[in-house]
Amino acid sequence: MKKGLSDVVTTVLIILLVLAAVVIVWAFVRPFLQDAGGKITAACIQLDLQPLSCENWTSTSLVKFANVTYRWNAGDVNLSSVRIIHLDSTKLSAINATGSVPGLLGTARSTTNLVSFVPAQVQVAGIVRAESGQLITCPESKPISCVSS
Repeated sequence: MKKGLSDVVTTVLIILLVLAAVVIVWAFVRPFLQDAGGKITAACIQLDLQPLSCENWTSTSLVKFANVTYRWNAGDVNLSSVRIIHLDSTKLSAINATGSVPGLLGTARSTTNLVSFVPAQVQVAGIVRAESGQLITCPESKPISCVSS
């Protein structure tokens, strides 16, 4: 009789250990799963922002500027702002700037003070407001080359 009781206690302890392990793993994994869902939005799939031109120019020997023109081609989304990414020739260094929001099918131009940084390429990315109210940065566009004037 004592041996049968020992088997029941062992089985109950194993079940409790497994349940405790599941709770611990779930507590660790749950925040990652909740955050990932918020970053996926149909708005980013619909949005089409395209850089049209990038011109570098220098006002003095130390102060450099870049004029970037971009177009909102498609996507009936709540576009909050536009992120402009200036990349150097190695694509290892970048300077981010915020541009104005053009109307749908419209263009906008942004001038960025880059101090001594000379961008070789530029990309744009839309920042949209999701249905939850959260601001989400969409993936960057394909880069275009900058020309110096």
